[in-house]
Amino acid sequence: MPPPKGGSGEPQPLRRIELALDVPTEDGDTVVRLLTNLAPEAMDACTIARL
Repeated sequence: MPPPKGGSGEPQPLRRIELALDVPTEDGDTVVRLLTNLAPEAMDACTIARL
């Protein structure tokens, strides 16, 4: 799969945040993965996870 492209057509860096759950979801998942294009300087992983 090619990298995501930004508005200028250039590849855009992405960040994956993984949350380990204390209690599994109804489907039995123990990890939730979030994908964001926000830079770490713009918002930290804990803030993104809370949102």
